[in-house]
Amino acid sequence: MVGRFGNWLWNDFFGPQNERRFRFRINRRVNWLYFRQGWRHKQWRKAVLPHLVRPIAVLLVGAALPILTLLALDLFSGGERGAAHQIWQFLTQTTAEPTWRSIGQPLLILTGVPAAYVLWLFRDINARRTLENQRKDVNLKEFQEIQLRAAGAMDKDKLAGEAREQLQIAALHQLRGYLKGEYGEAFRRPALELLLAGHAAAMERAGLKEAVERWRKANPDLDPVKLRGYGGLTREAIASARQEWTPPDRERAGILRDEARHVFCRDFPLNGRRFDGVVVAAGNKNASFALLARLQLSGSALTGADLSWARLEGADLIGARLEGADLSWAHLEGADLFGARLESADLSWAHLEGADLSEARLEGADLIGARFEGADLSWAHLEGADLSWAHLEGADLRRAHLEGANLRGAYLEGANLSGAQVDKCTLLQDDWPDLPEAEREAARQRLRDRGAYQVDGPDSGGGQS
Repeated sequence: MVGRFGNWLWNDFFGPQNERRFRFRINRRVNWLYFRQGWRHKQWRKAVLPHLVRPIAVLLVGAALPILTLLALDLFSGGERGAAHQIWQFLTQTTAEPTWRSIGQPLLILTGVPAAYVLWLFRDINARRTLENQRKDVNLKEFQEIQLRAAGAMDKDKLAGEAREQLQIAALHQLRGYLKGEYGEAFRRPALELLLAGHAAAMERAGLKEAVERWRKANPDLDPVKLRGYGGLTREAIASARQEWTPPDRERAGILRDEARHVFCRDFPLNGRRFDGVVVAAGNKNASFALLARLQLSGSALTGADLSWARLEGADLIGARLEGADLSWAHLEGADLFGARLESADLSWAHLEGADLSEARLEGADLIGARFEGADLSWAHLEGADLSWAHLEGADLRRAHLEGANLRGAYLEGANLSGAQVDKCTLLQDDWPDLPEAEREAARQRLRDRGAYQVDGPDSGGGQS
């Protein structure tokens, strides 16, 4: 009974069927994730702790010195009239009448310590700012030299090819400090732009996206059955293109992976950028740097990227290029993937509840066990996609292309199948090839009764056998 009530509360009350409550739940989760990430990485240290470490030390020393001095005077005085003894009497004997002569001077010293601490703090902050301003010119000159080496602008006559590569790799790693803001916030954006521009140029040379396009053009007449193997072939094309990367290209990609938390952040515009082949999560479900929730990535290229386990709730991925990308176990609840290119992508066990996948290209995609409850898949291309055991309860599949798709074990309760296109290659049950034709036709009829259209059926005017 409790389990049923919990399922109702979670799926119906806070589920994607109730858009307002669903978005409230997702926003609460995303806000908590960003708060936890900021606390885990202690970003507040940069603004607070540098000004507090030394003042706290001064405060402790300033408070300890008067006490130690009073104790020393009391020890050497040898009488009961010592200052420490008078303070002790004042603290322990409420009937005693303290005199200003006995405790006034020690209290004055003790109360003056906080004022000295505040003055010291302001002077320390001012001194640090002055030093930072003085270092800006030096950092700017160093950054300009690092930029040239990181871009590969070195004298070919004086340096051999291997030496230039080694210097370029060293300069790329020097950029990491500027990207993280260790030399000032003003250098973060230029460092990011240099890394992304270099990565985009490397992808153009390697032809990562073009390799996928060439493979697609070379196989224009793939039928839905062959599309089931499309994913593996596309990934092979991506892997072969990666072999063209130079050592600096690989190091740059590694830096984008290691510093993904500083690259994929809300401080910079990321629309239309090229992140082909980057590794963001590397299959690590505990990777805190895989937080990309609510980021603006529309039109960006992430062909062959590894985004497994990434948190992409509410992300804007309209028209993004994600061919061959690994999005297994990723969280994409409420994400906008309208018109996104996800051919041959791995979305197995991904969470796409309430996501907008209308007109998305998912040919040959691996969607095993994916959660599509309440998702919009209208007009989506799912030819040859593997949707076995996928959760499509309440999903909008109007006019979706399901020719050759694998729907064995898929949960279609409440899904809108009006105009969804299927054919005789669409797999609807376990052991589909071994079933008698009468049972297969009965399964297709159940889909047609729900509004699906069989493109090679008896009423289509032609078709495959």
